[in-house]
Amino acid sequence: MVDSSDSVAGGEKYASSLLILRLALGGFLFLWAIEKFIIPGKVIKLSKKFFLGALDNVGMTYALGAVLTIMAVAFIIGAYKRWVYLYGFSIHAVTVTFTWFRIIDPYGLIEKGGLFRGMPEHLYLASIPVLAAFWLLYVMRDSDTKWCSRIGNDGG
Repeated sequence: MVDSSDSVAGGEKYASSLLILRLALGGFLFLWAIEKFIIPGKVIKLSKKFFLGALDNVGMTYALGAVLTIMAVAFIIGAYKRWVYLYGFSIHAVTVTFTWFRIIDPYGLIEKGGLFRGMPEHLYLASIPVLAAFWLLYVMRDSDTKWCSRIGNDGG
């Protein structure tokens, strides 16, 4: 038989763990957002290299930075969890998709030119567990209750 005090303690443990995960992933999204204001030229270069040139001027970079900053803050405070956590997962999934070639050849063993340059870039491997963490937080959003905004979440 399950002791109800274990359920309460387990729920508190989950809530604390999900809070840590939310703050870490939200901080990651926030840093990603503010780089659009701090180094817009580099962001445009990265866009041309990885994202088919989706951002081609500083104004677009600033606009995207503003939207991403609002989303990152909503993520950090736990507002609109269903949509904001899904946004975090989705935007990171797009990045993982566009950098797949760096993930499958982390040690630069394939030298074929083009996408595969034969250069080690193993840090892209970190994008996989981060993507898993975004998914975990999305799936467990109803258990993420500690220091969580009520805005957009059942009564806010």
